[in-house]
Amino acid sequence: CANLIGSGFGALGVVVGLYFFHPVLVQYIIIGIAFCGTTSAFSDFKWSTKLALLKRSSAFVLILLIILLVFSLKYDPLGFRKRLAISQYKGLSLAQNFLDAQLLTESISPLGIVHSLSSPIIRNAPGLSLNYTGDIPSQIGLFIDSGNSGVITNAAEREKHPLSSLREETVPPSPKEEHPPTPLKGGLHLEFLDFLSSALVYHVRPTPKVLILGAGGGTDVLNALYHEAASVDAVELNPGIIHLVQDRFRDFASHLYSRPDVQVINQEARGVVESTYSTYDTIQISLLDSFGASSAGVHALHENYLYTVEAIKRYYSRLRPQGILSVTRWVKFPPRDNIKLFATAVEALEELGVTEISQHLVSIRSWATSTLLLSKSPLTHQEIERIRTFCHERSFDTNYFPGITVADANVYNQLPSAEYYRAAQALLFGEKETFYISYPYYVRPARDNSPYFFHFFKWESLTTLLKTMGRDWIPFIEWGYLVLLATLLQASVVSIILIIIPLSLLPRRSISFRYKLYTVIYFTCLGLGYLFIEMVCIQKFTLFLANPVAAVSVVIASFLIFSGFGSLYFELRVSNHNLQFTTYNSQLAFAVSGIIGLSLIYALFLSSVFSACAGWSYFLKVLLSVICIAPLGFCMGIPFPLGLKRLNQQTKELVPWAYGINGYASVLSSLIATCVAISSGFQTVMLCAGILYVLAAGMTLLTFPRQIGKNFA
Repeated sequence: CANLIGSGFGALGVVVGLYFFHPVLVQYIIIGIAFCGTTSAFSDFKWSTKLALLKRSSAFVLILLIILLVFSLKYDPLGFRKRLAISQYKGLSLAQNFLDAQLLTESISPLGIVHSLSSPIIRNAPGLSLNYTGDIPSQIGLFIDSGNSGVITNAAEREKHPLSSLREETVPPSPKEEHPPTPLKGGLHLEFLDFLSSALVYHVRPTPKVLILGAGGGTDVLNALYHEAASVDAVELNPGIIHLVQDRFRDFASHLYSRPDVQVINQEARGVVESTYSTYDTIQISLLDSFGASSAGVHALHENYLYTVEAIKRYYSRLRPQGILSVTRWVKFPPRDNIKLFATAVEALEELGVTEISQHLVSIRSWATSTLLLSKSPLTHQEIERIRTFCHERSFDTNYFPGITVADANVYNQLPSAEYYRAAQALLFGEKETFYISYPYYVRPARDNSPYFFHFFKWESLTTLLKTMGRDWIPFIEWGYLVLLATLLQASVVSIILIIIPLSLLPRRSISFRYKLYTVIYFTCLGLGYLFIEMVCIQKFTLFLANPVAAVSVVIASFLIFSGFGSLYFELRVSNHNLQFTTYNSQLAFAVSGIIGLSLIYALFLSSVFSACAGWSYFLKVLLSVICIAPLGFCMGIPFPLGLKRLNQQTKELVPWAYGINGYASVLSSLIATCVAISSGFQTVMLCAGILYVLAAGMTLLTFPRQIGKNFA
């Protein structure tokens, strides 16, 4: 109970600490808490007479350690921050080598460390048409955890805001401007925005009301205003970036996030779409990951609910009758994620019952980016001509538009073959299943049950690349999945060496084989099953709470704390002399049946409950989440102390091994659960958890067929 509740508060404490301290300094807090625990343990030793004084001074030592902890947080005596080296290949390290580069700000939150940096040569215009010959205004680079995260563009007169003055303190935040907003078309060097592939949507139809998902430093917001949008809802999860644009550099950004026609929403993008009832002429998602991270395949194991079939269907429901969804992503070679995005849109429209799906989709490509348009109404001949003109004037390639021919594709930024065109034709007019099987990358649409949009790995691709490309295959494989498997293999080998082998070497005369087998199977099942359920709930509640950090902290803390209460309940139950009918088996049956029953109920009805409560306030959402987790966590806290108590009565030597086996199973569980979720989805992970708990109960009945004591009197 104490261990679980302490862990639960630790999960909350780290998140709270990251709002106030640099992540490196949070280490001091963790070290200090560990020292406090160690100091308190001294009082349990059987001290000799000579050490009695040290025992009495343990409280003094504890106070001294706390003082040292506070001192450490202020002065960093161990120099952790100075020794925290950032990889030379990360965006911030590279940018600091630019001409006259100056690090302007640093802000801390659980969402990451946000840096802003100025340099006269910073220019960010992803996929800008090579036909553009004009200027790009000065910009401030933004970096989250030292990786590229966009820019703040100088939308004001540049001579009034030289980069050298950006270190000066700014005045306090200003309220929304009351006067009419300044048009952005006139003389502000923003013409480059019209030469980005993401600007296509503004040439097809008028877009009075726009929703930007992942607004960042405001480039997409500027683009919408530049193309005369009447109002823009800008959604950005990271409050540090909003502060920089809205307050710290608001003059440099021409008060972009304080304009009356711009509403800034500090929330997760998918959560806004789930909870809002507003409709829009344009919903735009652009480049929410850096090019380097995308190319390296490091997102393969990251859940992303923005690019699932269910997400596309939700975006579609928030479009007005003439509305358009615009999604821009990086171009990868060989082609994969933009093909997967197109397949996701096709499948979403099919499930929505849209007829003539081919009349609702457009895909274009620059040298670095690709933009997909999904129109709620069929595209007209005049709109298609505008699309072709837009691409021709900017030397963008058309991957698909209604009526496209092979001669229209792969013209400017040529690939060895028109892969995007062929993929679109196969997905719209051919055999989709055959295409999915034959394509060298995994491009089946992602779903909320398995939201791994960036998972493209196929074993068939690995063998094919090895045969055809030899040593040159490495840059073309998705490494995330292989690293996951390698980590799982490594952890499995280490656990066998450090746990299973020593366990098997225990003297046979003192411990029977069946107790060894029980210890291994029972506590392995608990370690795997507990984390399986916890991981699935984290994913479900992430969508509901619309904040990944909050969801993780609330779910983990709730599970651990209420599991602690479950453990305490078991101890009180079995130690109550008046409850003579209570047995170990009845308690195990109660816990396992509760876990399986509640898991089944949640799998069937939790999504419907979340949809009905999507409009609730954030406090009520958190409260509902805790209430939902409480009974399940309570039941999950019973089997572990139950098994320990049985071992303690039969063979005390195995109790430490039970802790170790359960701990290592918990480490393996996150890796195994991710493998299963990628291949089969989270529902399969939950099913596996139920099977593991049943197996643990069955192993208990086989090992202890008779009740250990008919009562506890």
